[in-house]
Amino acid sequence: NIQLILKEESYLNQMADISTGAYYIEYLTEQIAQKAWANFTGLEKQGTYLESIQQATIQQQIEVFFAQQQQAFNEGKIVLVGSNKFPNLKEEITTNVGMFADSEPNTTAIIRQLHTKRISFDYEQQRISKQGVNS
Repeated sequence: NIQLILKEESYLNQMADISTGAYYIEYLTEQIAQKAWANFTGLEKQGTYLESIQQATIQQQIEVFFAQQQQAFNEGKIVLVGSNKFPNLKEEITTNVGMFADSEPNTTAIIRQLHTKRISFDYEQQRISKQGVNS
């Protein structure tokens, strides 16, 4: 019956080509796959995955990417609706355990851990401090 619903309620039988525009999604998916494969083969040339983790190569790439994303967010180039775009300034932010967590990496670990933080963390902390909410 799904076919009948799509025909009768969505008028798919009246469309010339219902897949029009899907090529762009396929193109974007292909671009992501190519970049991921290039990154993977680049790491593979440097040795094994475990060696890349132990030498912190992967962690450094993630940290560089995070720094770029953080800068773009701070400059308003990345939009997070509700954070830096259309924030509800009347909203009272209450903190949950871990909601605004900014974890410090374990410096004694054999494999260097990542510093986990959302790009909106600093912005959220500013909003909390302006409200006088203890975090």
